[in-house]
Amino acid sequence: MVLEREGFSGVTKLLEEKFPSEENPFSVRTGDFGEVVGHIVLRDIFGLTIPVFKLRFKTNWERAAFGIDIIAFRLHDEDHQRDAVVFAEVKTSKDKSYGVKKVFEEIESLVAEGQSEVKNKMRNAIRFVSERLFEQGQYELEQRIYRFLDCYANPHYVEAFVPLLVRDKQTWDEDALEGITLNKLNPNQVLLCIFLLGNLEEAIQAAYELAATVEALSG
Repeated sequence: MVLEREGFSGVTKLLEEKFPSEENPFSVRTGDFGEVVGHIVLRDIFGLTIPVFKLRFKTNWERAAFGIDIIAFRLHDEDHQRDAVVFAEVKTSKDKSYGVKKVFEEIESLVAEGQSEVKNKMRNAIRFVSERLFEQGQYELEQRIYRFLDCYANPHYVEAFVPLLVRDKQTWDEDALEGITLNKLNPNQVLLCIFLLGNLEEAIQAAYELAATVEALSG
């Protein structure tokens, strides 16, 4: 590791102890990195609001976070009735095909029939965001978000379902999308995003080294 070679042993210790380990190409660290990229894409490119960053509430850094990957909102301050929610699932890999079919299956599972109110994924995602906002004292925003609790029964509340792929530009090929079909969702409801990085492995390593460096300096 570059940081260890340069004498930053404390930083490498943080990487080893606090952040997910990188033991295989489809590790938790890779997945978490992809979720961060997904947040940036939805916030900075599509102009959505993401009031709660779910990864901050992970209790086990060696496992993937629970529930829907990203819950974002299109908020209209001039007319709250136009507010809408966006649900995104993210799959990150250097392998062009890994997780492609799975991410579409996960998106479609959100509208699967027969879900009980307790186990409804969209409802639980909205409740999670609402509860975190309430804990933070953001009561007005919490009320705006809480009304989406019934988005499963009110499809017009949902602006889009987003399957988001983070891939390595050197290995990506659009033929990985061949054979993908939608059985439960209208294609007009689905926004496929593919974010390509020049070297995915180096980007992940650099991101975690930077995060550990910042934490070490702030501590």
